[in-house]
Amino acid sequence: MDRIKIYKFLKKHITPDTMRVIILFIPLLIILVGQVKKGEFRVEEFFDTSILTTFVFIILCNIFVIILQNWIGRKSEDSIKLTEKYSELSEKYPREDLLIYKGVKFPTIVLSHRKQKDPEYIFDFDASNKNKNYVLPMQIAEHSDHIMKAHDHSYLFNQMCLRLDDFKEDNNRITLRYSKTYYFDSLVTNRAMDYQWENGKTIREIYEPGPFIRKLSESKFSNHLGFNGFVETSDHKIIFVKRNNNLSIWKNTLASSIGASLKVRYCLDNNENLTVSGLRLAIINEIEHELRLELKDEKLENGIFSFYLDLVEGGKPQFLFYYRLENMTSIEFEQNFKSSGNIKSDKRKAVIDGSQFFFLSWEELEKSDITPGKLSVPNRKAFKMASSFSSSVVLLLKYHGIDK
Repeated sequence: MDRIKIYKFLKKHITPDTMRVIILFIPLLIILVGQVKKGEFRVEEFFDTSILTTFVFIILCNIFVIILQNWIGRKSEDSIKLTEKYSELSEKYPREDLLIYKGVKFPTIVLSHRKQKDPEYIFDFDASNKNKNYVLPMQIAEHSDHIMKAHDHSYLFNQMCLRLDDFKEDNNRITLRYSKTYYFDSLVTNRAMDYQWENGKTIREIYEPGPFIRKLSESKFSNHLGFNGFVETSDHKIIFVKRNNNLSIWKNTLASSIGASLKVRYCLDNNENLTVSGLRLAIINEIEHELRLELKDEKLENGIFSFYLDLVEGGKPQFLFYYRLENMTSIEFEQNFKSSGNIKSDKRKAVIDGSQFFFLSWEELEKSDITPGKLSVPNRKAFKMASSFSSSVVLLLKYHGIDK
């Protein structure tokens, strides 16, 4: 008997609401059993009793309320903890040089960007803070239990991540200063920026009210380094994925081929140093895990083409990469994904961002109406898309050669 599993099950399912249902059901059960034993049970008489009918009605109402609360909570969770009013958010930081595409502002600050024809980035890693662990500001730590409730309907597990402490660029040479943080620290900072505390305050209003946003070196947040990636098939289609409804953010929205954090277990060597080969390994592992593709030790870091700050998540740093599948069409990709099945060796690894894919050509993307929060493709449909991902699409088009 696994007592830990039993405890977790009871803690999750035995709530005040379910206890009320159970208590209300007990009188019904006692009367029903008594009548059956005496051979006096009659369905029409049993349900003709007004008291019992009231009990049944109350039980059904409680069950309905529980189901409704869970449904509303799951549907509204993302917008409660991170604003979806992107135009208002852009106006909050009027002194920042935000990404603009076709006259529309995105709540995104581009730190660096190159085009496909430009020289590849050369990476330097500043390990001066590598033994430093991020510490939550006292005010956030005091409210952390309440803030974690913002993620009640998300699948969560903690892990060590890489925090980006500073970013510098000199021509095509990129210097990244890094330390360590934990995913749960990001959940109560970057990923709950607009979740109201008991006193009505939010992290954004306290720490990042505008008109500027703090530099990475001055930021109070966890700022784990994440990345988005675009994979193109051999028939010139970009893979997009519909995100699952149990992820910590951006449930049921369209996203880039890959959206992930830079995981310490892949990117650091035995001396806990970030290396180019570690960066490469982290990208390869995400592609293999999320898209079920087996890759050789290709220099995927050469496909990195941009770094930016996502203001929706309080200035969280992201980088972008592009990779082309030379010998796999979009149809072959889907067939390979379905035949690969789930990774079952590790429950955590079995959780992927999504398994429903859309394939868009360069021409479709260039003709699409791209705004923070939406990707409207001609003759297809308007996809809901988080600002970070729509910004990524804009930067992908600029990398590909479109500059509007």
